[in-house]
Amino acid sequence: MRIAGYAALFGVADGAGDRIRPGAFARALAEGGALPLLWQHDADILTRYPTGR
Repeated sequence: MRIAGYAALFGVADGAGDRIRPGAFARALAEGGALPLLWQHDADILTRYPTGR
């Protein structure tokens, strides 16, 4: 399976008006662990772990 796209755009309002600030993911990225790919944000449905960055 190959999925590509943007997970987050910094400073751009989404449909609900929320904006993500630069640095919002700094700690998670610095820890270097694999980030899970979830289906519809449901932690009980783990699709897989991405292999690229």
